[in-house]
Amino acid sequence: MAQNSMSNPKNKVRVILTNHLREMAVARGIDEIEIKRIVRYPIETLYDTENQNFKSYGKAFDHYTKQTRYLMIVHSGKLNNSIIVITSMWINPKGLKFYGFDKI
Repeated sequence: MAQNSMSNPKNKVRVILTNHLREMAVARGIDEIEIKRIVRYPIETLYDTENQNFKSYGKAFDHYTKQTRYLMIVHSGKLNNSIIVITSMWINPKGLKFYGFDKI
């Protein structure tokens, strides 16, 4: 069966979720769909030279608090059109500034 090229573009980044990420996302009430969306379309992304990983953030809906909050994602760089997501966490604007984000 042929796929619609618009639903699966060739240049779409493949987002790989680690077991650690999945466990933490469930514990923190974070939707995996929101994680993938923020990795692909972040508000801002920074490279952490100390930990040699990337941090991205965006806004996502928190089903526990029923509010839109900031969500920070820790991930690898893009390799072979794939990004490995290590963990995710809810974070406030002060925490984003601590990590060096400035587009808040």
